[in-house]
Amino acid sequence: MSATSSTGFHWSVMAGVFAACASISAKFAMSTFIHDVCFEFMSSSVTDVSPEHSTPSKLNYEHICYYPSMLFRVSCFAFVFICNGLMWTFFTKSLQLTNSLTATIINSSVNLFLTALVGWLLFEEVLNTMWVLGSAFIVVGLVIIQKHSFEQTALSQKKHL
Repeated sequence: MSATSSTGFHWSVMAGVFAACASISAKFAMSTFIHDVCFEFMSSSVTDVSPEHSTPSKLNYEHICYYPSMLFRVSCFAFVFICNGLMWTFFTKSLQLTNSLTATIINSSVNLFLTALVGWLLFEEVLNTMWVLGSAFIVVGLVIIQKHSFEQTALSQKKHL
């Protein structure tokens, strides 16, 4: 592997990482994760007893947790665009240093598996056997396509000599 290909590989990996970050940010932007954490924290640690009642005011917790939750969701939504911009920047650089098929395979594979790993860890998403097999087939298929493309290029170059 030449230095240029190696650098292209690294840019492709970074593009995949930022693509995964965009996906994860979108999941956070559409989730109630922060609101739920805030509400649980407020419910368990703050005693807000109203004078009329001897029970905590749950409605007040909802109001307190609303604004941090919305700020987090809007920030995550903006982060989707930032990550996508960075992904395209790195992907474009990788295309300049390696062939497009290699850059696409590396970018897609890193994105797929990193998004799945973080989804499993943070969002408790189920990765069943069918998902694992399907993902493996996608990556193997991309590698086969790349190998065939390289063989065609080598044959074409031999014919021109």
